[in-house]
Amino acid sequence: MKKLILIGFGSIGRFHLSKMLNAHVYIVDPKFALKNFAKDIRKKDNIKVYKKVTDLPKLDFHGATISNWGPDHFDSFRSLVKLGVKNFLIEKPLVDSLYDLYELEKIKKKLKLKI
Repeated sequence: MKKLILIGFGSIGRFHLSKMLNAHVYIVDPKFALKNFAKDIRKKDNIKVYKKVTDLPKLDFHGATISNWGPDHFDSFRSLVKLGVKNFLIEKPLVDSLYDLYELEKIKKKLKLKI
């Protein structure tokens, strides 16, 4: 079973999760981790919830979906690259500056990532 990371569990993150239910999903969302909601999600054996990317276990993840707050997308991307993630689905906006866009492109080419 694939291991996937989902960053952000707002309305868009919930939509993405609905497409990932046949995988092991590691949700990262500080608000979701703190609140006691979506109890049905927390009861599933294939779904784990974390407060920060740095809390994730050191595993070989197949890919990640980034659907948190737009200005945080690039920082989330860089954190996931450090974990060794190679495949990404990033909600718009990818970045919030041209500089970050060029940086994302350099990282993508250098590490042969799929975005």
